[in-house]
Amino acid sequence: VIMLVLLAVFAYMDYRYLDLEFLAYTNGDEFMQYHSLLRMYEGILNFNIEDLFRFDSYVYGFVWHLLNLAVVAPFHMIGDTHMVIFMPRLLSGVFSVLCLFMIFKIARLFLDYFYSYGIVFLVIFMSGFYIEGYVFKPNVFQALLLLVSCYFLIKDNFVFNKNFYFGVLFFGLSVGAAKIQAIMFLPLIYLYICVVFLRQPNISNFKFILKYGIFSTLAIVAIFVITNPYILHSRGFGAWWWLFVHNMQSNATNHGSYIDVSLSDKIFDVIDFYYFEIVLFIAIIVFCLFFLYQFFKSKDENLDIFFPVICSMLISLFYLFFFV
Repeated sequence: VIMLVLLAVFAYMDYRYLDLEFLAYTNGDEFMQYHSLLRMYEGILNFNIEDLFRFDSYVYGFVWHLLNLAVVAPFHMIGDTHMVIFMPRLLSGVFSVLCLFMIFKIARLFLDYFYSYGIVFLVIFMSGFYIEGYVFKPNVFQALLLLVSCYFLIKDNFVFNKNFYFGVLFFGLSVGAAKIQAIMFLPLIYLYICVVFLRQPNISNFKFILKYGIFSTLAIVAIFVITNPYILHSRGFGAWWWLFVHNMQSNATNHGSYIDVSLSDKIFDVIDFYYFEIVLFIAIIVFCLFFLYQFFKSKDENLDIFFPVICSMLISLFYLFFFV
């Protein structure tokens, strides 16, 4: 019921600013993506494989573009530009409510229904949940795949059976099918493997983490190539590499403005804009740290999963705050 209500909220939010002639002013990125999907659609109609792979942003996964193409193609056929603009937004809304579902599923692995629903509502009350669920970008699709990956890693609980392989699979999809920036969370996979060595530091376990580390790296690279087959062509790889380097330079220079944003602006402006008012946010952080302390004090090996999750989050935050 919660998911359906929120999907209706997203549908209401999405059904505005649908005029193509003003889209460049209301949402410039969306305007470029509109033309990318139109070019891909025409590429299919004309059996032009080059146009199928000629989309706007190569740091976004080809699969994400295909999913959006699938929801807009019927409306391109009938020439309904309003629905062509509306449907990708609604798709982001679908991914957003599915993220809530995965958050609930993960919470239920550790907590009862009361606390699990509490965490779900905590996310629902964040402004960033609606901002990201509205924009025509693969951010929430990436988040969904990362959450599924975390779910399977937690289910695996360092046994390294099929759940571990599913975890690596969905992590690879978050990088290849959604957005290359998901690579920031790669420490999650490596640190997960390293927990085995941290429990018992011996040469046998060192060989174990080396084997699974190499396997995970090769699997993620393979998934990236499979989900983005254009990269096997020299021109396709050149386009991807140029845009990747350009994207990194853009992040480092504040999108070419070379304005130095202070660390306090990065932290407090982001918190106020995407999460909660700063006093409330600090209170929630203190509350969470208290519960984490209670978790770790129990010395339950089943809670070792928090080590790679928290460390990978801290590494990602360090990169975002100091290098972006």
